[in-house]
Amino acid sequence: MKHVKPVNNKESKSSTLKNFQIKNNKLINKKNDYTVKEKGFVFIEAWINPISVRFVNEFAKQHPNLSVYYITDSDSVGKSNIVIGNDSVAGASLDTLSDKVHLVPLKNNKWPRRITFAPLWIGGALSSRLRTKYLQTLYLHSFPKLTLELEKIAPQVIQSNLLVMPYTWDAARYAHKNKIPFILRTEERTPNGLLQRIALKAILIKEKIVVQTATLVLPWTSQSQSFVRNEFNISESKIALLAASVDTNIFRQQKITNNSKTPIPKVTSKSAKKPIRCLTVQRFVTYKDYPTLLYGFRIAIDAGADYTLGILGFGPEEQSVRTLVKQLNLDSVVTFIPQRTYTDMPLLYKEFDVLLLSGRNEAIGMVVPESMACGVVPVVCDSAGATIYLTAETGLQFITGDPKSLARALQSLNHERIRIMGENAAKHIMQNYSVPNTVRKYTKLLSDAKVQF
Repeated sequence: MKHVKPVNNKESKSSTLKNFQIKNNKLINKKNDYTVKEKGFVFIEAWINPISVRFVNEFAKQHPNLSVYYITDSDSVGKSNIVIGNDSVAGASLDTLSDKVHLVPLKNNKWPRRITFAPLWIGGALSSRLRTKYLQTLYLHSFPKLTLELEKIAPQVIQSNLLVMPYTWDAARYAHKNKIPFILRTEERTPNGLLQRIALKAILIKEKIVVQTATLVLPWTSQSQSFVRNEFNISESKIALLAASVDTNIFRQQKITNNSKTPIPKVTSKSAKKPIRCLTVQRFVTYKDYPTLLYGFRIAIDAGADYTLGILGFGPEEQSVRTLVKQLNLDSVVTFIPQRTYTDMPLLYKEFDVLLLSGRNEAIGMVVPESMACGVVPVVCDSAGATIYLTAETGLQFITGDPKSLARALQSLNHERIRIMGENAAKHIMQNYSVPNTVRKYTKLLSDAKVQF
């Protein structure tokens, strides 16, 4: 295997990499130490997220014979407080605006400083605005340097997520050229606005080539699976459903001690009886469909249900949501909750009985299985990808965009039913969607597809 030459985070774009060396088959600098092994496995992600990091680290743990690489967006790395990697995982920063990729050993969240340059088609401040606002909307940016870094790594297998991203096209092209397995993870896509609808139609031809190149296509949800079946003419044997895993080391039903300085909110009701405590964790954007959620909640309360609602979110339409809460006279039972860190979320879930998800065509909605792991009962609209985690014993569905359907689901709940369903939900997630179990399923799917590594 070719050795990786990473960019030192203290050096400039013209770095000669002189501070890095390979000694006794190890890639060494002053702070990091990563063993380069004979076989390489590359994971490429659009942006960093905790569960992907946990999955990749667990995969490296279960396959100690591999050199594992995790390539993701450097912007999102800087905005997260996630510890990425260990001595078994090397990382790469995928700078989506500069078309630049660089590799370093990952340990204690040590990433290289971002390197920027303007693409050749236009330059300056206008270039930055076009790239971020328009070119990315049309999926016209590309990642030519990714191919160069893959050539340095010379992996035996590449997995990329998502189908729509141009770096996936570049990775698929490299895999096809070098005759190595290419694993594609993807989701159903609902384009936002006219530009994306036009772009989606325009790129389907290129995407079809990528999908047909893939050794295995692993949709996240049943909706994603249907999308792949309907849009691309590929063998059914190449498609396998693999849901995203849940970090049950963090999200679990057992008692959790609050070591955070952030107090957990108490959402109260005027009723003398104990109310059913509902929570929604969704951004304040149009497709999250807060009107359906709030109108449905109002209908349920008018029918005599005793509920409170906590809302945790952020986004451009926050004021519209707050205004609607007042218009529906829900002020006394609705509380807006300040932002929480990822690791504080289990503490928040412990204070609630039911999680509501109303977003239209939600790709997944990871708050659903993560809250289920903490014993919370999900009530989810039927178009959300997260319905894959629900059974009749662990959660409820309602018709997307139908407030009366949501109200009926809420009215069917009582404290005893919530207790039973919550316990079932926690067991269901632990037994079927923990990270170690999902990695084992993933390995078996690759083995069944005759992917050797």
